[in-house]
Amino acid sequence: MPVELDESYGVIYERAIAAMARRDTDQAVQLLWRIINRLIKLRPATLQRREVLERTLRSAWNTLAQLLRRGRRYDEAIQACHAVANHLSGTRAPERMVASLRIEQGEVEEGLEQLRQIAEETPTLAAWTDLGSEYMALDRYREAEACYKTARQLAESNEAAAFINIALFRTYQAMGRLDDALSTWGMATVLGPDLAVHVFEVYSWLIERGELERAKRYLQREQNSARRMLYQGLIEWKSGHPAEARSLWQRVVQLDPRHEDVDEVAWMEAALRLNEPGRVLTFEENAFGDLTLVTEGQGTLVGIAYAAAGKLEGAKHWLDQVQGELQRAWPPADKIEARYRALLEQVVSDKDTVQALRSYFEED
Repeated sequence: MPVELDESYGVIYERAIAAMARRDTDQAVQLLWRIINRLIKLRPATLQRREVLERTLRSAWNTLAQLLRRGRRYDEAIQACHAVANHLSGTRAPERMVASLRIEQGEVEEGLEQLRQIAEETPTLAAWTDLGSEYMALDRYREAEACYKTARQLAESNEAAAFINIALFRTYQAMGRLDDALSTWGMATVLGPDLAVHVFEVYSWLIERGELERAKRYLQREQNSARRMLYQGLIEWKSGHPAEARSLWQRVVQLDPRHEDVDEVAWMEAALRLNEPGRVLTFEENAFGDLTLVTEGQGTLVGIAYAAAGKLEGAKHWLDQVQGELQRAWPPADKIEARYRALLEQVVSDKDTVQALRSYFEED
């Protein structure tokens, strides 16, 4: 059977992505399998010579496996991994995904042992990083740290080393090792200067920990003015200066949230902290026509705005949407981040409403 032209695979792949966007999972699965089944008819050596075809196979497989995984269709996802395992060159990615799927199915130690065996037999940054990530998901932080440190030694570029330092930063965050976390963040931004734009991860964490003076130093590096003023206000609030905090939040809400330079989430949170949920609800009516494009933060803040306005059913509608998206994402999450629950408790005065919505959020 003749092989399709390279361009036609791209068309099929685009159709699969479009099906995923409209949540037609069965159609997307069918189209992705169509690409895979045709390309695995080629010999592995042929695929390696024709890099465009191998990249197409890799993309189709990875998209299919992750789609099936989000749907908890583990046997089909493993089947897809086995189908391509001998046709993709490199770092044994299909085998590593099979091990990860086993962990998710409950075969935790077996899957970890399989991943460790792959990492030791084929020591690559990707293999050790995958193993570290699995340990992180299991809250086994010391084992995750060891894996990430091994991965860092295998980094072949500053960009790769920066990526691993970010993983270590988040590990140390989870362990509460403040100085180690800040040190690895610093190394990451030296190796990958572009990462400095994500300094939000550092100062927001420091504020939550009550490390306000340290947070101020990192907050000065925040380039987005709305986000910077929101968190300057939080520091003032936590420092016992409510008037200064409200003044800063007023400056945020005076910005136009439709402007591309204004962080919408920061604007919405500032409005809620000023007890002005109506601003958020008006913005929602005009800005969020396509719910599939709404982020976790945006959707959660709209839900909290409905709660603050005394509209419990509207709040549940939005929080249901957010929770559903989190469960369909990878890695999946069952609940919304705890920091949003803290905001709910601060801005919603009706205790019964707060209690009715607590189950949507993680506990501290």
